[in-house]
Amino acid sequence: MEYKVNVKKLDSLGSNYENVKLNIVEQEQLSSLIDKFLSKIMSVKTEQDVIFVLGSDHLQMNNDASFILTEHETARTNLFMILEKGKAPKIVIKPSSTLDIAPTVMSIMGWDINNFAFGRNLLSEELTLVEKYGEENFFNSLKNWRLNLWKTWIEK
Repeated sequence: MEYKVNVKKLDSLGSNYENVKLNIVEQEQLSSLIDKFLSKIMSVKTEQDVIFVLGSDHLQMNNDASFILTEHETARTNLFMILEKGKAPKIVIKPSSTLDIAPTVMSIMGWDINNFAFGRNLLSEELTLVEKYGEENFFNSLKNWRLNLWKTWIEK
């Protein structure tokens, strides 16, 4: 995905402009390093199966370049990627949460599993809980469950 940057906003940053440029350059360098690392890992000859799981647990934190990202907020998502040596890439796009990572990885490792705790295997036909209940309802229910669980532990 390519983002178009509002140049007038960049110009209005004054001295922060250099910080924004540095942040963007750092992100590109990091992407390049990850690409090289993954290429090297996946090219190693081994008798064992190799599965590489890469995931983000949050979107980029606020920084001098945040205004660029917030202009494209609806296009931003967390990354969850599994590379399996010898397997063709497959893209799965469905509403989900980080709770769905465990059952998905477990299924790729050979477990006959479609769900684990609150997570659902993203490669199965079963709906994720985010799909079933909607993002806002699911996360509110999860928050309430967590708060009630904490209350149970704290109360004597």
